[in-house]
Amino acid sequence: MSNPTTVTFQTHQEEFSFLGIENIVTDSANFGHFWDNFFKLGGYDKINPYATDPKPINIWYTNAAGEKIYFQGLMVKDVDEVPEGYTLAKFPASDFIVVTHDWLPTYSEAQGYGIDAGWKNIKTVEIPDGYIRNDGDGSPITVIERDNHDTPDGSRIEFWVPIKKKPRTIEEQINTVLNRDARKNALDFIEFLQANNYQLNKNKDDAVGWAVGGVVGNSIGYMMVDGAEQMPGPWTMWFNSCDFGDGGDISDDLKETAWEHASPCGKCHAGWKDCGCGGRTIFGRNFENLCHSPLMFTNPGGKTLENLKKLVLMLK
Repeated sequence: MSNPTTVTFQTHQEEFSFLGIENIVTDSANFGHFWDNFFKLGGYDKINPYATDPKPINIWYTNAAGEKIYFQGLMVKDVDEVPEGYTLAKFPASDFIVVTHDWLPTYSEAQGYGIDAGWKNIKTVEIPDGYIRNDGDGSPITVIERDNHDTPDGSRIEFWVPIKKKPRTIEEQINTVLNRDARKNALDFIEFLQANNYQLNKNKDDAVGWAVGGVVGNSIGYMMVDGAEQMPGPWTMWFNSCDFGDGGDISDDLKETAWEHASPCGKCHAGWKDCGCGGRTIFGRNFENLCHSPLMFTNPGGKTLENLKKLVLMLK
């Protein structure tokens, strides 16, 4: 008899609460012991009153301590009391690529085939166009095992692999969200940066931000391209430094451009007093209260854009 056909499909799961028992997985982990303990403590009986879906789920993830966790339980809501020995957790919304197989007549057949096949197939599953896997370090979920047993269609085991949209390149972002002169000027600036070997590194926590001339936290500046009509959109370049020297041999025009784009502290987050704001000197002129990113160029064009490039080169 031939093996069941592998089935894959994409799905989305909204944020959900999960109630169950967490187990730390080590090289010597005994999963039989995990399940014995699960049912000894009450198994699904203590979760069912709060369950939103009766299908058993096992969630694999890595906790803040770097430990691999095997979390047995059910999706729930309105939990008023967590049973002793259980854990209530919340997981964020995510897209998934689901790896499973044809429906089988019995749950024992699904277990016998689906578990080993699922673990094998998720390693090589084809990710949908425009997406990448999101099961690595820092991901809230590594994989979800979902049992579908004794349904009208039969039984099967599903493996849900988290995926996320592939980050756009900065050129793709510019061409998507900017129009006309803003697009032309931003692309011109990117061409300048690349021609002068400045790195552009995506900020993984910011869909519209790139570090310029280094990595996030250690760069000469930061570029945001969000296409917004309000400040600081539609695109902005911040400098992380204004250490240009005294400007003795710099043109007055370039000095004026820098002074015009000095960025006062906007108290933009809760820790603003410790964020590096304060007095700075730019080309011999003193400023009392500048942002820790002391220069901000929003949607520059023409002479301003050309002077922005000159300032960038001064910090190379």
